[in-house]
Amino acid sequence: MPHPFNVTILGLPFTVQSDEDEAYVQELAAFVEGRMRRASSAGGTVAVAVLAALHIADELHKLQRDFAQLTRQIEDLSRNLARTLKESEQAQVQI
Repeated sequence: MPHPFNVTILGLPFTVQSDEDEAYVQELAAFVEGRMRRASSAGGTVAVAVLAALHIADELHKLQRDFAQLTRQIEDLSRNLARTLKESEQAQVQI
């Protein structure tokens, strides 16, 4: 069951519902605030929020792409390992 946590981002208070612990929620809030501060040269709050969201989305997209690539590599290595083990077992039977 989600618990309410109070966080502050750019001086604005928010109540966030989460199943995670408070330290994690505060860490997320600090991350978002940091991204918004980096984007703050854009001007108004909406523009800052949009630029911060774009930066976060870019990071997420790159991580998802990297994860998919690593998953494919692991699957390839697993298939190669299974084939090698099978060949090894067959070679032992022939001895």
